[in-house]
Amino acid sequence: GDWSSDVCSSDLLHSWAISNCGLILVKSLLDCMLGTSDNKAATEAGWDGRSIRISYNRYKGLPEVLLGLLKMDSSIPAQTNLVFPALEFARRVGPPEKDRAQFREEFYNSVIKHLNCPIWIFRDLAARTASTFLLEDNWKAPIIELLESKSFSTNGLHGIFLLIRYLIEKRLDLDRSLTKGMIISSHIAHSSY
Repeated sequence: GDWSSDVCSSDLLHSWAISNCGLILVKSLLDCMLGTSDNKAATEAGWDGRSIRISYNRYKGLPEVLLGLLKMDSSIPAQTNLVFPALEFARRVGPPEKDRAQFREEFYNSVIKHLNCPIWIFRDLAARTASTFLLEDNWKAPIIELLESKSFSTNGLHGIFLLIRYLIEKRLDLDRSLTKGMIISSHIAHSSY
């Protein structure tokens, strides 16, 4: 038969359309919660590390739903479209408040595992999201821990390097007096133990 009629009637096309509609709905919800007044560059940059975009405590059940989505396996096609919006939300909003330390750590660890994903865009989004957790002064130890970990594949190392890149970019943006050289020399000085 005609290949175009086979494609149009296939379950693949219908499931793609449903997934696409779901992603559009999630994007609309994000825009509704966070607003759309940011320019494209600000939206792409994600959380600025200074302000609180929304309080996770304000939306009952939201943190648990996000955590459940982030615990899914982004390398499994059926779960890919569920993980992506959760990573995007966390990237734009930032990490959970510090008063929920255990939840914040679980959230971070769930984001970090996506650095290992074989799909490049997920590694990139996970790296951007994870960088928002490390904007404070204690960022060096978690980075060293990731680099020394044996649980990362080649893809995972790529994800870690992306995380380092985005973290340096965000730190430079937050503190204009810093230079890349200062961050690198500070890291080298602290890592020679």
